[in-house]
Amino acid sequence: MATKKKKVLILGGGFGGIKIALELAGHPAYGTTLVSDQDNFRYYPQLYHAATGGSRYASEILLQEIFAGKDVRIIKDKVRKLNRQDKTVEGESGKKYNFDILVVALGVVTNFFGIRGLAENSYGIKTLDEARRFRKHLHELMADKGQPDLNYVVIGGGATGVELAGALPAYLRYIMKNHGVNYKPLHIDLVEAESRVLPRMPKSYSQAAQKRLRRLGITLHLGQKVEAETADALRVSSDAKIGAPTTSVGADRSIKSHTVVWTAGVTNHLFFKDNEFHLTSQGKAIVDQYPSRAKHLRNWR
Repeated sequence: MATKKKKVLILGGGFGGIKIALELAGHPAYGTTLVSDQDNFRYYPQLYHAATGGSRYASEILLQEIFAGKDVRIIKDKVRKLNRQDKTVEGESGKKYNFDILVVALGVVTNFFGIRGLAENSYGIKTLDEARRFRKHLHELMADKGQPDLNYVVIGGGATGVELAGALPAYLRYIMKNHGVNYKPLHIDLVEAESRVLPRMPKSYSQAAQKRLRRLGITLHLGQKVEAETADALRVSSDAKIGAPTTSVGADRSIKSHTVVWTAGVTNHLFFKDNEFHLTSQGKAIVDQYPSRAKHLRNWR
């Protein structure tokens, strides 16, 4: 008599969800379903490339292609509610998905840290849709008005912010030429709250990146905190705790721009808070000390 397969429900089509689904595909004891609100897997480190004219195929691949020939059911839906008692997850579509084992791999979402005006006025590149919106904005300034924004601000000196700021000068020159707009000198600022860009990498990497950015004409505002944004400007202030060198004039100033890109922060997916998971004070999900549970699922061969 055949043993009934346990239902494994995986929420999220990022690295974590895809990896465990591939590991379990074909397992004789498990039937695997992956639920994602996107048709594709997004490679976030390359989204800046899509935002500056690069092919979208460098930053995404269809989930159907990844799981071609694999015994994994793929469902497009946005998960909303977890019912622990009857072991179901309800999607935005109203459908309910049963599970015996639940894997939550929903990743993170953009976090503006409550800074006034950022959500309404800034652009993001955390998703492909955000990258497209940003690129559309750049082209519309040229095509509809024939006038580029002369000031661009990138917030966040991590890898994404550094890559985007470095790619912008050449891309803006390209689209000005493509739209028949006479070249105008542009100003690009990079704002970072820490005392150096790439703060989680060795200092030698930061120094090399800063040297390259300045050579490209990027103005660095290091040790600067974002206070607020309006439709016309970004307000920043020096962080006295850091005491970093900065090109800003004064401790509190505004940087004029209609094009501000936020790359600085993320937070846990709201599914965890909405469904009463145990969270840290920073809103991150608390996990236990038993990685062997995942290992048990993985080492079925």
